[in-house]
Amino acid sequence: EDPELKRHLRGHMREVHDFVADLIRRGQEQGAIAKERDADSEAWIMLAGGILGMVGRRVGLLDDKELQAIRTARLSWLRG
Repeated sequence: EDPELKRHLRGHMREVHDFVADLIRRGQEQGAIAKERDADSEAWIMLAGGILGMVGRRVGLLDDKELQAIRTARLSWLRG
């Protein structure tokens, strides 16, 4: 509930999001990612997937095979 910590986390997550969204846009310019994908939305999905993977590994929810399947599916979607 610490307001300063919340502010810091929001800022940090926004910076990470913006970095990932820029990478996606660069990939779109290079033809590696489908142009019709929304870079900002996809960046949030990637961050959410990263958090799921981290928590999933820690609590034993997901194994390496499942995580790789998720990554493969997302890359396939992004490439169109």
